[in-house]
Amino acid sequence: MRKLERNNTNQPNSDQIKAYNQGRVQAENDRLNQQHNQLWQQIEEKEGDLAKLQQEVEQTSALVRQEKQEKQGLLQKLKDAIASRNSMSGRLGNMTAQRNKAQGQLKVTIDKLVEANQQVSAIQQEYDQDMEEMAKAYQEMSPAQRSSLSPKLKHLLDQVAKDYEE
Repeated sequence: MRKLERNNTNQPNSDQIKAYNQGRVQAENDRLNQQHNQLWQQIEEKEGDLAKLQQEVEQTSALVRQEKQEKQGLLQKLKDAIASRNSMSGRLGNMTAQRNKAQGQLKVTIDKLVEANQQVSAIQQEYDQDMEEMAKAYQEMSPAQRSSLSPKLKHLLDQVAKDYEE
């Protein structure tokens, strides 16, 4: 059989092992540094995206607050308009009630005025009848009876007789 020679020269020495291990550690270190740099870059990109998102959220929040304030302002104006309308409606109702009351009072006053005019007409007719009777009685008086009256009374009775001649 053949005798195999085992040569110790194929065996790495300690410097070679040390260099090999340092190379492996260096390669692993470089790979980890590269991975670290990539992750750091991704973190910075995400932080930039986050900053943009925060800015957009703040702008959107500001717009939402502004819209909310505008809507609250419009809602308040609407409430004020409704209150004003209701107030006007109430005032109109009060004015209508006052008008109806005034119309009722006017009707009562007109009725009283018509009644008073009728009473005045009745009194005027009685007065006219009395004056006609007085004028007739004066005309039926004899001249002697007339001469016994005072001149002032005679003058008044002449005037009444003249105004109420038949």
